[in-house]
Amino acid sequence: CDPSALRKHLPEDEVERMLASHHAPMFCLQAITATIRSSQCLSDMQEVYIDESMSFICDSVGQCENILRNPIPVAWVRQTSGALLLWLAVVSMSLAQTVGGGLAAVLSAFVTLIILGVDQAAAMVEEPFSILPLERLCEEIEESCSSVMASAAALYPTDQAAHKKLKQPSRKPMIHKLARSFIGQGR
Repeated sequence: CDPSALRKHLPEDEVERMLASHHAPMFCLQAITATIRSSQCLSDMQEVYIDESMSFICDSVGQCENILRNPIPVAWVRQTSGALLLWLAVVSMSLAQTVGGGLAAVLSAFVTLIILGVDQAAAMVEEPFSILPLERLCEEIEESCSSVMASAAALYPTDQAAHKKLKQPSRKPMIHKLARSFIGQGR
């Protein structure tokens, strides 16, 4: 996790507490939950819904960590790549004997491009966080959260002070900022 990216969005004391925590994503989820609970402008039903959503996010974090921390063993990757290259060499020789030199070279190149493309796609699937458009996803989440908060403030004007507090820019951590710092760094 890059602390300089976090410091752009969060107060220094929150960054230090998060970095000192044993599990930074869980610390952030707890901080978000505490911030939501302290807002005191939600109904019981809304709190239950938010708790369910936070549980879903927690499960998703666990699944992402499982993907990240359990890669395919390097020996297996090397073994399959070696087997593919050997197979491609045998196919090339078989084609040369079967159809002749010029056509065999073209067919071998075509088959090689397809097979090595599949191998490259498998390598990308192995590490999805390095190829996903996470920055754009975080921006969409930020826009959605802002829209929901504006709608909630307009639809439920029961506690004007709480809604005014929600509309003001605050130093509370936002989900997209934390996601950008953790997931965007390939962690």
